[in-house]
Amino acid sequence: MKRVKEEVSKDADMEVKEEIHEVVSSRRRMRTKVKAEIKREVKQEDTKSQRESTGVKQEKADEEQQIQVKQEDFEQPGPKRRRLSQKSPDVFVPSFESRMTEWAEKCLAFQSSGKTWLPTKPCCPASPFLGLAAAPWQGCVRDKTTACVQLLGKEQFRELRDFYHENPHHVLFHDNSDARSERQTETTAASRPQAQKSSTGNQHRAAECMKMWPWMRDLPTRAWAGNGWLLVEDGMMKLSPTGGGSAMQGLEIFESVGSVPVVTRRFGGLERQSGMQGIVWRKDVACWRAQWWEGNSRKSCIFPISKHMKLGLSETEAEEAALEEAKAFREELLRQGKLKPPKPITEKTSGSAVRGILYNKSSGEYRVQFTDPSTHKKVHGGYFKVKEEAEARARELAKELGVQEEVVPVKSLSELPNFEPLGPQPGIKWNRGEQAWHACCAVGGKTRNMRFRPKDFSAKEVEKAWKQAVAWRKQQEKEREQAAQSRKR
Repeated sequence: MKRVKEEVSKDADMEVKEEIHEVVSSRRRMRTKVKAEIKREVKQEDTKSQRESTGVKQEKADEEQQIQVKQEDFEQPGPKRRRLSQKSPDVFVPSFESRMTEWAEKCLAFQSSGKTWLPTKPCCPASPFLGLAAAPWQGCVRDKTTACVQLLGKEQFRELRDFYHENPHHVLFHDNSDARSERQTETTAASRPQAQKSSTGNQHRAAECMKMWPWMRDLPTRAWAGNGWLLVEDGMMKLSPTGGGSAMQGLEIFESVGSVPVVTRRFGGLERQSGMQGIVWRKDVACWRAQWWEGNSRKSCIFPISKHMKLGLSETEAEEAALEEAKAFREELLRQGKLKPPKPITEKTSGSAVRGILYNKSSGEYRVQFTDPSTHKKVHGGYFKVKEEAEARARELAKELGVQEEVVPVKSLSELPNFEPLGPQPGIKWNRGEQAWHACCAVGGKTRNMRFRPKDFSAKEVEKAWKQAVAWRKQQEKEREQAAQSRKR
């Protein structure tokens, strides 16, 4: 019986092995047959695509010509599925290094021409990646011109390179003077679906164009509203100095020259202090302002020194008289119950009057912390149980970091320059406190105001700012006439 069982088991094993061998051999024959069919179909498609091509040279590596067959295995028995994936041929794209040479030549030509830099019209594709901080001097004539590609840092260079590799046919890399780029632009425009032409659609399309550039995504819309900017289909456009879109033919409109003052502190104390809570000095209008809250609304009352100076007082005496008037007004509000008496500075409210100390009520400790002005990072000075130790550490750390109390000097009115109107144009006057031309115009029942501040107080710059104010005033008058005519209709 044992011999019979062994012979039966051996015969069964032999039969199973033979069946497995037949299945494996059949699968191998099917694989070779499928591969031959796939190669034949791919060759036919390659020959057909070469006949239909327009003469563009296509260079492929042997690895790219190979066909990738993806097999999906399933737990259930049955024939395996095969999925064919083949990449479409890429259009010829110039190398990043060759384009950098073209951009450098274009940037140097732009700077030598003396054109003005605009956010919507950069000198070269590398200029937007430098950031807006480089905008004031881009396009200005200098002793030594340097291309923007040479000014890029490591991170900025990587960002430009990655952006070019991901979007080689982006509008930023198009050159209008190149016929090849013009053909690509026409082809791209023809491939896009034609949208319905309407004023509303153009506005939405223009609003989308505002955010298409890398440097425009961080800018708020209010940075582009007004000030001579016009919303067009292709984005934002500055009024041309001599073109038909300007307010006055032949008038020079300021676009972007000079430097913008950078705010280094969130709050800056003034040299002229009232010594009372709720009374501040307004240096732009030369007056003391008393402010308070009534419910959810903020109220204020100003006390100018001009009315006291008309009585024959000097500027210092008029300033003191206006301050006494403001203090008496605030004390009257306290007597009427509209204001609450100010709370004294104690440990429960602010912890300490020394800068850089925070009091933690839960732990009862004083934390010393400053912001490094060079790196803009938080610098921790430690925790203290005793307030005097925390104040000493705070003064020491502030001295190490060079953090001092910012005091803004207040000039007297006699020290500030004053200018008379340079023409008969109404609605424009020089504001001595703001040191700018103040233009105003009533349009549609509302008064519009605009300030035009010169770079310096030379005759040329003051006259230039005056012309800008005149152009803005005439533009507002034109809009007012158009609104009046539309109401008549």
